[in-house]
Amino acid sequence: MSGSDDRTVKLWTLQPTTPGSAEKPLVTLTGHSGPVVGVLLCIPFALSAAGCTVRLWDVQKCGGVGVCLKLLHHDIR
Repeated sequence: MSGSDDRTVKLWTLQPTTPGSAEKPLVTLTGHSGPVVGVLLCIPFALSAAGCTVRLWDVQKCGGVGVCLKLLHHDIR
């Protein structure tokens, strides 16, 4: 699992791919408004953090797209 500056989280396979084929993520999770700086995977759930938000994802029922179950947000004032 990886978080990125492009505001996405990707879940990758650990299985080797065929030589010459491009690596593609199993699941791409989108919705953060800033760079993703933290990820945690505990099947069937994943957590991702960006700025003042944390998202809880279901990575097994998302069909490769991503289903956000909960958004936790803290306003800093």
